[in-house]
Amino acid sequence: MPPGRLILFVLLAGLLGYGIWTLQHRPSEEVEGVPAALSSLDEAPQQAPAANTPAKKPAERFEFYDILPNQRVLPSRTPDARSAPRPQAKTPATTPEASEQSSTRWLQVGAFRNGTQANERLAELKSLNIPAQRQSGFDAQGKPLERIVAGPFDSARHLADARARLATEGLDAIPLSSLGDSQ
Repeated sequence: MPPGRLILFVLLAGLLGYGIWTLQHRPSEEVEGVPAALSSLDEAPQQAPAANTPAKKPAERFEFYDILPNQRVLPSRTPDARSAPRPQAKTPATTPEASEQSSTRWLQVGAFRNGTQANERLAELKSLNIPAQRQSGFDAQGKPLERIVAGPFDSARHLADARARLATEGLDAIPLSSLGDSQ
């Protein structure tokens, strides 16, 4: 460590130590009075102050204690001015195609800018007997992107088994709910 940094480190450590010491040895401040809200709860009789103690200031009363209870909240729009509720989307299981799509599961096993790397990953999955396909698309900046997705898997168990097998081969896989996901 260079001597300049060592000196700076020692100075900063000393400053930190001094700051901690002064905080611990600071005299405590006495409370001047009990707030008005708590003084009514005090059931002990109050003693007359000693002659040598300074007179205490009356407790400060903030205005919001008086203002807030008198406030009314008014709606910003009348019920007639509110927009109509949006129609609910159809549930995925209403059509046969949707129910088939929701029962299939996919794993993203890679996303590549280089088509050669995408082909290598696809071949690697085929050699492991894991169904896979290449999906071309674009990233958020509009640059071309090649995704390799494994599947479809018909159950969560099959998906978990394939993901575990890929993990043992050193390949990270991200579950997708559909091929349209861009995780």
